[in-house]
Amino acid sequence: MSFLFQGQRSNEEVLLVTHKHPFILLHRLVVGVLILLVPVLVWRIALVGPLLSYTIVICVPVVIFYLYVGWYGWNRTLLLITNERVVFLEQRGLFQREMVECNMANIQQVSHHVDGLMHTICGFGNVILSSGGSAQPILIKDMPDPYAVQQEIQRASVGETDFIDTDDDDGTLPAAQASTEDEVPLVKPGDQG
Repeated sequence: MSFLFQGQRSNEEVLLVTHKHPFILLHRLVVGVLILLVPVLVWRIALVGPLLSYTIVICVPVVIFYLYVGWYGWNRTLLLITNERVVFLEQRGLFQREMVECNMANIQQVSHHVDGLMHTICGFGNVILSSGGSAQPILIKDMPDPYAVQQEIQRASVGETDFIDTDDDDGTLPAAQASTEDEVPLVKPGDQG
């Protein structure tokens, strides 16, 4: 994967880049629609033209700004998994950004948690990292396919950065059984069809 980021180390290879699940934007969309219903209510109750115009002039920019702030936070929140570390950048609002970093050598346990009907249906949940350098676990919320994220972190923490395609019946051996002369088909995440 050819993703570059500020602070990337010289021999560091990015294995996975992901945002939070887009479902979390639905809350802002619903609130935005409810705010846009205010002019309709004013029109139905007051039936006054100028009051309706002022309400529309106020509500539409407020909703646009509210939706933009939500999208901006989602777009700037990233989980980066590299062969050396896990980096979680979380944008909260316009002016608050938090970065949590954990070296692969310090990761002691990785788990995931999917809780609730919508999380299960939409396939997103939380990933929890326990590291030797931190008393509290690192909680990464609302990640799409948390099981796959967990497995990617576990593979990277033990040094497995490439994936073996064992679904092909072309006679090649899995990596554990292959000698140095045997060819083992390697497939990166996302390249599997």
